[in-house]
Parts: sequence; C-alpha cells; structure tokens
Amino acid sequence: TQWVISEAGGDILIAMQTDPTALDWVETRFEKTMNASESLSKLVADAHKTKKWKQWLIQFPHLFIKYGGPSMSNLQSKSVRWVYMDEVWLFPEGRIREGKGRTHDRHNSRVIMVSQGGFEGDDLDDEFNDSEIHDFGFHCPHCGEFQLYDFLNQMKYEVVEDGGDFDWPAIYESVHYECKHGGCKIEDTAQNRRAMSCGGDYISRGNKHKPGKMAYTFTALALHWITWGKLVEEFITANFEKELGDD
Repeated sequence: TQWVISEAGGDILIAMQTDPTALDWVETRFEKTMNASESLSKLVADAHKTKKWKQWLIQFPHLFIKYGGPSMSNLQSKSVRWVYMDEVWLFPEGRIREGKGRTHDRHNSRVIMVSQGGFEGDDLDDEFNDSEIHDFGFHCPHCGEFQLYDFLNQMKYEVVEDGGDFDWPAIYESVHYECKHGGCKIEDTAQNRRAMSCGGDYISRGNKHKPGKMAYTFTALALHWITWGKLVEEFITANFEKELGDD
C-alpha cells in the first residue's frame, strides 16, 4: 500500500473480513508504517490537520483510501484503480466479484487477494484455479537441489508416547526434513529454515489459466521463525482430535 501511495498513485479500496479488523489494521499497522517513512509521514500529518483522515475514508491530495469489511455498501461505493482484499475465504459468496468490479476494467488496475485456504468450490477456490499457480520452493542446504516444500511426504518425525500421553520433547527432537533428491537430513534449526526460505523461489505449475491472473502459494514451512516441531505438533494434535470426533 505504501508503495502505491508513494510511487504508483491511484485510488485504493481495502476490504478485510470485518469492519473492526479493518479499523484495527489502520490504527495499529498502516498509520505506524506510514509514519516510519519520512516522505509519507507528512501526508499523514496533513490529512489529520485538514480532517481528511476519517474513519473508513482517508483522503490524500493525489488519492483516497476507502477501507472496511466486505459489506455491499463498502464494495459498491467507490471506483478505484487498486483493490486489496484480505482473508477472502471469510467473505460471503459474491463479494469477491463485487470487489473486483470496483476497478471498472481500467487498463492499469490491479486486484490483490490475500488469504489462507478456503473450501473446495468456493469463490476463492474458483479465483485460484482460474490463475497461473506458482508454488514456493527451496534449495536443499546440503546438496543444493531445488524442490517444493512437501510436509506430508518429506517431513519426518516419530510419534512418541509416554504413559498414554504424547512425549512432545522426544517428538520435537525427532523432527527433520528429508530432501527429495539426495535424502539429505535437514535438521530443524533456525539457520536451515532461514537459508531455505531466503534462498527460495516460486515455480509455475504450468496450468491452464485465464490471461492476466496469477496465484502464489506460500507454506508455513517457509516461515523461518516457526519451528517445524511446532507445525508437527499442530498436525499430530489435529489428527488426534479428528479421531476423537472433534471437527
């Protein structure tokens, strides 16, 4: 958003899962990052001074930002160049289409959707499958071979129990990633996770898609500050709860 304001220009619509979420984002994140920039902080100060920094609408001399939840009134009220929609898997049916319609097919418009996965056949799934899909991969820190992250097949661990309970320290100790090419054992260390993530890249699936639409997946395995042990714990716990009938 800051790049658009500073370099590209054009009115912006930001739609998040709820009005309170959007308001919280503006107050706790957006305004702070704007003030962290010497060139953009003046725009913030001037907007407050002239009372153009309002709830749900921020007006700068060269563009405005309309923000809020995915209500019909928010998604139909303004014509814009840039549309940002966050956590769209939570949007009611049809709201993605309404948001996309706010660009009125400008030649230089952009619609950006960010979300965790939703459900097969929902609006997000349709948008995803209409796009050229790119997945994030890494180079093995041992053999250097490029590959996609694969939790189900390449994440290795032992389910250790002690007295009927999971022995989590032992399980964490056993966690490692196995390279698809050379079978290299990649330990769950901050150094390995960071090297894999920072040296990673996207690769296209080469799937049939509509022109001008691109999608990118990014796995939690590539978030270097999250241990693989934690992800394994979540996976084991979820499957255990599923067996107990907890959906």
